[in-house]
Amino acid sequence: MKVIILKSLTGVFFFVMLLMNYLANALPLNQRNTGEISDMYPSYFTPSGFTFSIWGVIYILLSILLVKILITPNSVFFIEYPEKLIYLFIASSILNALWLVAWHYDYMIISSVVMILLFGALIWIAFYIPSLDTLTKTVFSIYAGWISIALIANITITLIKLNIPLFQNNEVVWYIIIMVVGVVIGVTTLVVFKNFPYYLVFIWAYFGIFMKHLNQSGYHLGRNYILFNGTLLATLMLSGIVLFILNNYKFFEVS
Repeated sequence: MKVIILKSLTGVFFFVMLLMNYLANALPLNQRNTGEISDMYPSYFTPSGFTFSIWGVIYILLSILLVKILITPNSVFFIEYPEKLIYLFIASSILNALWLVAWHYDYMIISSVVMILLFGALIWIAFYIPSLDTLTKTVFSIYAGWISIALIANITITLIKLNIPLFQNNEVVWYIIIMVVGVVIGVTTLVVFKNFPYYLVFIWAYFGIFMKHLNQSGYHLGRNYILFNGTLLATLMLSGIVLFILNNYKFFEVS
């Protein structure tokens, strides 16, 4: 009975999350779509629009995983999927939906808090639950990677909304610091955990940021910063290639 309940809750809350994501832009929620909220608070860190297509990849992979979870025989369910994983999966769906509400109603501090909780749940799954199958680990690693980037962007936008002078008067300096810190986090995480799907999302995000400034689209910096953005992107790519080779061409650390 417990397995049936957990399967049902996982499916229901995942559906609620997808429905909320659809309605947020179809209605739209609070008369503004998700991208329009971001445009209200222009930030150098926000990547080009095409970068957000990764959400489609994440939701497709999560849907495949959900089907796999639902069809797993009850007798071996907790062998395949640790109970902690299922609870965190459910929590991530709830937090994703709650974040959309906070975001669309311009409650930026609340949205940042919710995203921190979502980030924690996903990182826990991707890095701290052992013996996950390849699909599960890959799905949540990509999801966690994107939320890592989204969290940085969310906090940046929150600082913009709060009109903190130290941030407002030194926006370019903060951008440079955030970009460098992002690279350090990405490379350090890769060295420690050998999780390449998570790391590849950083490359994708930094490519999106690079293209925005290169094409001079959206809220962009001058072309004199293209070399800076390109250098960070190249650092991520080269570090990934070197560590991938050193890890014997494995996407995850061999235990």
